[in-house]
Amino acid sequence: MHITFGMFLDGSEWSSEAASLGKIVCGPLQMLQVLEERLGLSGIQSSTPERINQYVEKIKAVTPDWCRESFRLDAWTTAQQLLAWRDELIEAGWDAKEAPSQRLQTLATLEQNPLTLAPGAPDRLRNVLKALDKTPCSDEIRLTEPLALLPWVWREIFATLRRNGAHLIEPEDAAPDTAPEVIQVTGRDEATLATQLARYLAQGDNQGVAIICHGDSGLLDGILHRFGFGAVGEQRSSRWRESLQILPLFLETVWKPFQPQRFLELLLLADAPFPYYIRRPLIDALQKEPGIGGEEWQNAWNQATDTIRQNKHGYYSNPKAELNKLTELRDLLENQSFQAEDKVSASLLIERCKFLQPRLGPQVTKTPGLGTALLHAKALINILNGKTDVSRIELARMLDSIIGSGSDNDDRCAEVNRFHCVNHPAKLQADCDTVLWWNFLDDGRTNYTSWTAEERAAPPDFNPHAARQLEHRSWTNATCHARQRLIVFTPRLLAGEAAFPHPFLNELQNRKEVDAETLCDASGQWRLADRSVKLTRDLSTPAPTPSPELEPSSVTPLRRLSYTQMNSLLTCPFQWFLNDYIGLRMPPATNVPTGSQMYGTLAHKVVEKLLTESKSWLPEEAERRAGELFDELVPQMAAELLLDGQGATKDRIRNTLCQAIKKLFEEINSKNLTVVGTEHECTSTLNDHDFTGKIDILLEEPSGKRVVFDMKWSSATYLQDELKKNNALQLATYTWLLDSTDFNVDCKYFLFPSQQFLESDAPNWKNLWQRAVETLDIRLGQMGTGYLERGFAEEKELKEKPPQDSLPLTKSATCKFCHFSTLCEREGDNE
Repeated sequence: MHITFGMFLDGSEWSSEAASLGKIVCGPLQMLQVLEERLGLSGIQSSTPERINQYVEKIKAVTPDWCRESFRLDAWTTAQQLLAWRDELIEAGWDAKEAPSQRLQTLATLEQNPLTLAPGAPDRLRNVLKALDKTPCSDEIRLTEPLALLPWVWREIFATLRRNGAHLIEPEDAAPDTAPEVIQVTGRDEATLATQLARYLAQGDNQGVAIICHGDSGLLDGILHRFGFGAVGEQRSSRWRESLQILPLFLETVWKPFQPQRFLELLLLADAPFPYYIRRPLIDALQKEPGIGGEEWQNAWNQATDTIRQNKHGYYSNPKAELNKLTELRDLLENQSFQAEDKVSASLLIERCKFLQPRLGPQVTKTPGLGTALLHAKALINILNGKTDVSRIELARMLDSIIGSGSDNDDRCAEVNRFHCVNHPAKLQADCDTVLWWNFLDDGRTNYTSWTAEERAAPPDFNPHAARQLEHRSWTNATCHARQRLIVFTPRLLAGEAAFPHPFLNELQNRKEVDAETLCDASGQWRLADRSVKLTRDLSTPAPTPSPELEPSSVTPLRRLSYTQMNSLLTCPFQWFLNDYIGLRMPPATNVPTGSQMYGTLAHKVVEKLLTESKSWLPEEAERRAGELFDELVPQMAAELLLDGQGATKDRIRNTLCQAIKKLFEEINSKNLTVVGTEHECTSTLNDHDFTGKIDILLEEPSGKRVVFDMKWSSATYLQDELKKNNALQLATYTWLLDSTDFNVDCKYFLFPSQQFLESDAPNWKNLWQRAVETLDIRLGQMGTGYLERGFAEEKELKEKPPQDSLPLTKSATCKFCHFSTLCEREGDNE
């Protein structure tokens, strides 16, 4: 058999020849498998996480002083690192006897412990080496790297094979007669460079062309398809594939406190282990109240129950059984989840894994990636068997080891092309006229173990520089196999982040740098290296003709209006159209309330509950009860305040809220006001449209005059400016809803953070409302003609770019909180 061996050749194609019987190309792992099969040593191999778990038990049994404190803090990571050092030494020929340092003494002691440690790749190689003695071999083995640079165990294996009859061919280090021309093509990003690479391929015969695709080729493949070429199909394994997130996200439900964002991520997975009839209501609930057990949470389960009972479309053949599943799931989440703090029983985690298995198994045929998730669950069960309890950190480390670098995308594969493709420069085995190195970028420093001089003397003939020399040699392989030219492509940005050229660039001679944007001159002549083409503008597809933004009379306001809709219509009709009319929404994961929005919702709920219990409170009693309600509602509506590091913020928000509520009731009692209602809904009619509004707190003076408190968790600056300009439309709206004739209502803001009331010195609510209605009519008229005006956030912009029509009421738009800046060509305004 003819074998080509190299340290970077795992995964290489065996041969590009039409017939190649008896020829194989091997890297270390493939060569190990070949030798094991020949010697009858192959069998079921243990995974790395299982070996780490076994090493954890060894360390527990030995309790070495050198790593005791590290092991106490993070047992899994400590065992993982020690095992990696141990395997590296075994591969280097260490006999576990000579131990000149504390590190090696610790490893030697662990090696002598009789507890089982499944063999890793270095152990299997040592077993192969023993079994090779006096085993005849007639192979021809060609090494792509010098024998002296290989790890000790491989040097011994090849030396033994040579003694047993193999013909071993080492590489000759003769330099090529002439160095190839080197062209560095730079560009802003991958898309720019991919077009240039594909255009180069399109202008000639590519039988003598090879591509080194360093990294993921997803974007490049799309451009190649546009030019009529097949996909390269290279990809990097990713641990963030959706199917691989199911297990870690589901096991997050074991720990407290409840993390709404993480739980929402679980619900949003396409193959989440929960039925859709409960996932959708829970997603909606978390967007309103980011917590567990609150009113919206309860409503979600009630909605799911109603869906099953009604069974409108006959989806559920056995509604009773489905209700039982829903009850079981609710019990799991509400009574058996979000309980553990530091440790949890291993049996509970095993139950959770077994909960997933029957729910994911039937879906594997539809989503093959779930098969990997099931294997991960099985691996975790194997590790947990025999354990009593597991800490949160230990579980996270286990999952990191099990998931590892992740998995490939099953939907991606290489397609047929005339040019040759490899994913590493060392895999180029034949000379080519032109070598194209895609994404010629620095991957960052490769970490190698640092050994002391004494430690390096322990293994036989240990060369600490060999790994870097092998890596450098693999780079030079690209220039050695390029007969005429090497073209490297280096984007300045990769996925929006700054990227830097490969370190090999500094060693390349005869280098010429060109910018992708200069490859085509003003006349349309494009040239790169030996290929060129005259580019002409495609006139076969006519440019789109301008058209009005909307068909005239195609948009009318919804039947039901509110202050929020009206304000959006007045300040930015374009935002109203996108958000309220056609209902564009951001992904749920970006819509979970946080910060001031969450604090405001929580504060409103505390006040609402206070006034539901009693409409009359002494300020001190209200302050005390508000604190109790805050503690009760935080897990339901603001669970993020219970996370690690949020203690000071939680205490600050609690104190601010309690003091503000004390101030609120001091004002109510000092003015002898009577509370009429909270979250008081009012309705009226405006231009044949139903108009609704909810008043935070509606009160009455002894004289019968009504008073409105609108509560905010915000700063005073903007609201003070609105009141000063007589532009506080929200207060005017409440006044109109309560007294559309005389507008005789006392309206004011109450700010929780500053614990203050804001009101107008000389309010003219009637005038403000009339201006708003006139402006609304103008906006509706504009839409009737097909025109949607964009608003502006700054007063300066309003003055520099006045609206198309003169408006009685001009207000700045809420661009800061708008998600549609890209659509209205205002990118960056809300950043």
